[in-house]
Amino acid sequence: RVAPPSSSHITSRLALRTLFPCNLNPLQTSLGLLICALVLFQPSACVSLLLSPSRSSCFAPRHLSPGHLIFRLERIRGGEEMSTKNVEVPGVKGGEDTFGIKYASTNEMWKAELGRADPTSADGWYGKGVKYWDGVDATVDGVLGGYGKVTDVDIKESCAFLLALQDRNLLSLSEPTRAVDCGAGIGRISEGMLCKMFTSVDLVEPVKHFLDRARELLGSKNAKNFYQVGLQDWTPEAESYDVIWVQWVIGHLTDDDFIAFFTRCRRGLKKGGIIVLKENVCKDGFLVDKEDSSVTRSDAYLTNLFKTGGFDIVHKEYQKEFPQELFQVCMFAVR
Repeated sequence: RVAPPSSSHITSRLALRTLFPCNLNPLQTSLGLLICALVLFQPSACVSLLLSPSRSSCFAPRHLSPGHLIFRLERIRGGEEMSTKNVEVPGVKGGEDTFGIKYASTNEMWKAELGRADPTSADGWYGKGVKYWDGVDATVDGVLGGYGKVTDVDIKESCAFLLALQDRNLLSLSEPTRAVDCGAGIGRISEGMLCKMFTSVDLVEPVKHFLDRARELLGSKNAKNFYQVGLQDWTPEAESYDVIWVQWVIGHLTDDDFIAFFTRCRRGLKKGGIIVLKENVCKDGFLVDKEDSSVTRSDAYLTNLFKTGGFDIVHKEYQKEFPQELFQVCMFAVR
């Protein structure tokens, strides 16, 4: 851990241990000490050294680029405490990313992912996610990653889940009924289910060409508002929705934004309303997708996030009849 800003004795070894959370051999230690000395007294020379592939590869952790090392060293040099805003999620095993890099904890993973750039920038966590989807066709097959064939059974079981909530007295509708489709994409769920079950439906989606397509598909239906915004920045009107439906999108939110988002959603529910999360779940821990900047969480990870945020999971079911090669999909009803 880096010494707090008030300390005047940030030693090279302490800084080195913060930068390289692994066991170092003597050669790696010597090189690291050299970098720390250079950044304190000759930062331009440090930049040159770190950008040399032949010299950076011997000590840089695999999940940190040379540019990221410079960024983190500069923060130490400036006396800034390096902390990543994220919640503690108890009981969650480590995980890995799609490059095969393993993480011992959720904190380690989020510090690596969020420390590279401002999450809202083009190269940050959220910016990269939107950039990926900007390149995807605005079709059912496009938004479902080539698995458009699952849409009918997906909608069928989602409808059954909502009806089961009503049968169990976990969902009470009040006229005029209203729902919101979060991470709506091209309006697939709104068109196939929500617009058929509710008086009015709103859509929330950050990708412009997806939302434009949704307007085309739902313009003559009872879709009311189309919000082009990420869920991390969206706030629903207080006590305005019977159902807030969140499907195949929450992996794009960091843990702290996950809890903040669902907290705002809870305030947006009418009396008797419910929030439904329908999401992929991995068997253990988590898997970070480096291509679309998302994280697939395990059932335990999601459950513990809800508990950490003070939410009650009142009902849960697994999707049936999906292809075996896909992740399991779980539906959570929370409030």
